[in-house]
Order: sequence, then C-alpha cells, then structure tokens
Amino acid sequence: MNMNFKLDLNAATLKALIPKLVKAQPLIYGLLLVVVFGFTAYEVNLALNVQPAAQQTAIKALPKISFDTKTIDSLKQLDQVTGEVPLGTLGGHDPF
Repeated sequence: MNMNFKLDLNAATLKALIPKLVKAQPLIYGLLLVVVFGFTAYEVNLALNVQPAAQQTAIKALPKISFDTKTIDSLKQLDQVTGEVPLGTLGGHDPF
C-alpha cells in the first residue's frame, strides 16, 4: 500500500479537480443546508429550554394590597359611560 500523501497544488491538479468539484456541488450545498438548519434548530432548542440559574428554596410572602378610603371614594364618584356607538354617524367624514 502506497502511503504517498504529497499534496501539490499546481495548475494541473487544480484543472483535474474542478470537474469533480462541479459534479459534487449539489452534495456540498445539501450538506451545507443540513448543517445550517441543524445548527439553527439546536440554537432554538437551547433558547426554548431555559433553566433557572438557581433553585428557589423559600417562597417569599406576597405583598399585601391595600387601598386608602380616599381612593375608594373617588372611584365610587366616577361617572359611568354607556359605550354605545351611534350607528347613524358611522362612516361619515369625521368619525370623531
């Protein structure tokens, strides 16, 4: 078995290599697409499966929500709006 690994890149070897590369061009593009889509799927998978940095051991107490009487009284004094739309004026030149 001849183990001659001498690689000379001269014009003659390049001219002989070009038809083989042209013939293998669809295979090269196909492999390149598989690699790009595989890497993209890997990165998306990493982004979607995010784990917390540290485990939360103790649950913190929730803050207590409280309203003062001044706010409650001002909310009770607000006027109600019906929300009805007058259908006769829809589509006019000035909708406001």
